[in-house]
Amino acid sequence: MGKPFSKSISNYQETFPLTEEEKEILHTRHHLTREIFKGNFSSPVHNELQRGWAKVLDVGCDVGTWLFELSADYPGCTYIGTYTSPYSSLATVGRPFDVEFIEADPVRGLPFKDETFDFVSMKNRSIDYNETEWKNIMNELVRVLKPGGWLEDYMHMTSELRKIQHEIQYLPLGPFAGRFGETSAQFAKDTLKAFLPKLANYFGVRIDDIDSIISTILEEAEENQSHVRFHRFFAQKETVLDLTS
Repeated sequence: MGKPFSKSISNYQETFPLTEEEKEILHTRHHLTREIFKGNFSSPVHNELQRGWAKVLDVGCDVGTWLFELSADYPGCTYIGTYTSPYSSLATVGRPFDVEFIEADPVRGLPFKDETFDFVSMKNRSIDYNETEWKNIMNELVRVLKPGGWLEDYMHMTSELRKIQHEIQYLPLGPFAGRFGETSAQFAKDTLKAFLPKLANYFGVRIDDIDSIISTILEEAEENQSHVRFHRFFAQKETVLDLTS
């Protein structure tokens, strides 16, 4: 689970607005993740989204790429993304009419009624919060999820979820995996170059040494044919049966 200081690392955009380069990194991460998992989600919600009228929530939605793609693939649904930072660099030009962004902190509570959404997603946030915060967040995610609805991507044990499933995929880092591996390695390089300088003091890294460190990392990744392991968890909220009738 996340360390107490993890927010200063993973959520530093709360203090520093994202640059165009950093936005592109988030787009690339989304596309690479979609490629290795062969889709934008693993939960069995395709049919419900295809029928339309479903309500989808993405908590901590980064730059909104995931929601934009779902809106294009499944028109007729309602898509809401939340962000915690006033510096959030969400796209506003060209935003689909069925996508909405709301500032909300899941630790303090989501501004939605109970059982509002059919599908709730929270991605790439595993180290953003500590154990206590995650318990609060999970309570909120489950609260706003309809009975029978699906939750993805982070999972904390709760009795209100069933059919908990876990999928693992691997992202190759280097030309040994062809063009896709080259793209992944470039993504890793761009990510390190963008974020390491801002976190150099924390990691004890000299700015002048960053390029050398990145080169060493990528050379060793190619030599060892390294992969990054990605996890997806998804589960269904218990359906409440009315036994009084």
